[in-house]
Amino acid sequence: MSSVAKQLAMLGIEHQRQSAADGKTPQVAAEWQTYLTSPAVAGDPGRRVTDWRDFYQGDKPHAARVAFFESTRKERGIATAGAWGLFLSMRAVIRKAVADGVESLLILEDDVLFHRDSIELWPRLKSELPTDWQILQLGAMQTHWDEGRIDWHSQHLYRCNGSSFAAHAVALRRPALRAVLERAGTPDLPFDIGPLQEAKRIFRDRCFTAYPNLVIQDAQDSEIGMSRVFFQESRKAENLYRWSWGDYGLQVLRPFEAPRRPKPKANGAAPPPSEKPAYLQPYRAAPGSAERMIFVFGPSDAAEAARFVEMLARLKQDKAIAPIALIDDLDHIPALRSAGIAFEYIPPVETYRRVLRPDRDAEMVIARRLSIIRRKWLPTRIMALGRGGHARLAAWRASPFEGTAPGSDLFDSSIPGEGSA
Repeated sequence: MSSVAKQLAMLGIEHQRQSAADGKTPQVAAEWQTYLTSPAVAGDPGRRVTDWRDFYQGDKPHAARVAFFESTRKERGIATAGAWGLFLSMRAVIRKAVADGVESLLILEDDVLFHRDSIELWPRLKSELPTDWQILQLGAMQTHWDEGRIDWHSQHLYRCNGSSFAAHAVALRRPALRAVLERAGTPDLPFDIGPLQEAKRIFRDRCFTAYPNLVIQDAQDSEIGMSRVFFQESRKAENLYRWSWGDYGLQVLRPFEAPRRPKPKANGAAPPPSEKPAYLQPYRAAPGSAERMIFVFGPSDAAEAARFVEMLARLKQDKAIAPIALIDDLDHIPALRSAGIAFEYIPPVETYRRVLRPDRDAEMVIARRLSIIRRKWLPTRIMALGRGGHARLAAWRASPFEGTAPGSDLFDSSIPGEGSA
């Protein structure tokens, strides 16, 4: 299973894999060689691109942009077979989406890394995104951050005004999909600064970029020449793109309200090193503190979900119970966050079964995740909310792996009052 598939599984995101055009295959390589020997594009002398800012953010014709790119870089617009294959792959995906009547599409390249706080950041970003958006870049390579290059829309979104590049994680709605496809007829510039770039300028006011980037690109093995240069820049502690490399990759997905590292003592001494990762450190209850209870969330519709959140909020307000919602749907996060309810997320078992290798059991993976949650929160009771919650709880209890994962005592008899609501 690919790294991207594993990350999507951890986030509970369904996806389809599209075969790419490999620049190493004879047919694709031959097409690229034919392109290399074709005549260079001649721009209109009266409407020349003057500099890189004009190239990205100006209104010059496409031919002028190609002529500037090739004359400045002293090479053809698509300089590698890998970039040629990527262009063909992107065009094929978008062409199929338009033909199928897809209303919105998220395209991810096969070398992306998700932010470890994606579960918490996505609902915030989604709530700030205008309803009339056309292009959403979950990640981009932004080298200039000054006013005029970008305009901040909100805390987690800005308009790039055409000043960014890369196409490793971009969502497009139908009008934008059609605009890209109409400009992808003849490959003569890389996809991100060719068809996509022109669509970003068309929808300048409705093109948004996530900040921090929810998705970045790990281009260390890229066959696209420029990507290797960008990868070297991204690995710097202070890089142009404002990526903090340690924040990406879901090997240790940070849950909501994860325990924080202890602060240094007043005398300046550093805290003792933790024997476990922070996300495994349990919350220790102070004497007289509220009883922790995990509620397996399973509403049948939005109205029932709202009632459940209201109920948990009342329990928290009474201060006798500290509720923790265990959810399998990311759409519940905004309401839970608004109510100040802590939560943990485990994707549906069907999601794990689709992406795990045949020799890996989805139930075992879930059992391990449950054991982590159990040790972290130390709940006194576990209850189900709604028909879906009852079904999940019953399935977990009946799992042959229940109790076999290290520390998997989520359902043992020592938990008093275990039941459902």
